[in-house]
Amino acid sequence: VSRVFRKIFYSNGMEKKELRRFVKGKISSLTAEQKKRESDFVCSEVLRQKEFIFSDAIFSYMALKNELDPLQISLKALNENKTLLLPVALPRSLTSFPQMDFYTVSKRDFAEQTFVKSSFGIDEPFPEKSRLFLPQNFAGKKLCAIVPALAFSKNGERLGRGGGYYDSWLLHFRQLCKKYSIDFTAIGVGFSVQLVDSD
Repeated sequence: VSRVFRKIFYSNGMEKKELRRFVKGKISSLTAEQKKRESDFVCSEVLRQKEFIFSDAIFSYMALKNELDPLQISLKALNENKTLLLPVALPRSLTSFPQMDFYTVSKRDFAEQTFVKSSFGIDEPFPEKSRLFLPQNFAGKKLCAIVPALAFSKNGERLGRGGGYYDSWLLHFRQLCKKYSIDFTAIGVGFSVQLVDSD
């Protein structure tokens, strides 16, 4: 059974390179039908959580073929008139550390597929300044992030794909949440094979 995590930590279990190779092999063994079934199940679980229900804005993502697809969560957020935000990864040539910004998207973006393909092969919103997420505009609000990973532990630890984008964003954003009194929850999502034991 796929699990929904409320706490995101950094993995300090087995050798990361070895663990990444192991989990990637497990994911590649899943059929398209299995991936869809687990994606549907996890999305339905997230939609029942109070962190989603009472949130003012949802940070989501556009899935790669080897990631759990949160599309149902994203569309539900839009249908409930929540602010939906998707990430844009900045090129490493322009930054001294992994960095991504979030931009608001609309039902029209999904209907007309206005997304652009990033260098990582991920569909991203067009980075218009007027759509850029600014934390000060959500001061005192409840925000919820749907966070992908390569692996999660039963203790809520998270191991990313190695780029460091979510690690950097989560660390920085939690500091901004304190500054602007934002009630923030990160929910990690993945397939059941991405759940590993920690030391």
